[in-house]
Amino acid sequence: MVSEAVSSTEQRWNLQTHPWRTNIRLLFLSAMTVFTITVGIGIFNGLHITTLSQDVLLTHVHAGTLGWITLSVLASCLWLFGEGQVLTERSFYISLFSAISIPLYVGAFLSGNFIARSIFGSVVLAIIIGFFVWIVMRSRQIRLSASDRHGNQRMAFNARYRQIAPPGSNPDCLSLRRWPCIERWLTV
Repeated sequence: MVSEAVSSTEQRWNLQTHPWRTNIRLLFLSAMTVFTITVGIGIFNGLHITTLSQDVLLTHVHAGTLGWITLSVLASCLWLFGEGQVLTERSFYISLFSAISIPLYVGAFLSGNFIARSIFGSVVLAIIIGFFVWIVMRSRQIRLSASDRHGNQRMAFNARYRQIAPPGSNPDCLSLRRWPCIERWLTV
């Protein structure tokens, strides 16, 4: 029985072992809820059964642009930049606050209440700015790079290219125009 050691880069991208997995799942689940609202309104609007009000159409737009996309980006940023940082109770509440306030912001557009839109809009803006500041601070502390597995694949590709490169071509140049058969396909 051969046991394979899991590299640190594979552990890093495994959500099951990530220290921020609860926060990431919470944000992704909230994003999927808002995405379902966006898709439902979009399908209903596409069927042209009835004319939707402006509030419903604004809900559709904001659920997509500031709803599920923002929540997914926040979850992805936690996944990318949260490695190695101590998980605190405060960080969970920030993720929970984000997962609740962004759908409430979408709901404020559905209600048509301008005061709720401005209040939750300010809250969502503060969340986005806060996450951006955190990302900038974390990007100075950690180093993101391609995993060794992908680097090894690139080296294998470069070695294979050197073996089958046309005579007279520069094996260090990966330009497709150097290959006569591919050049013919590109000019068709």
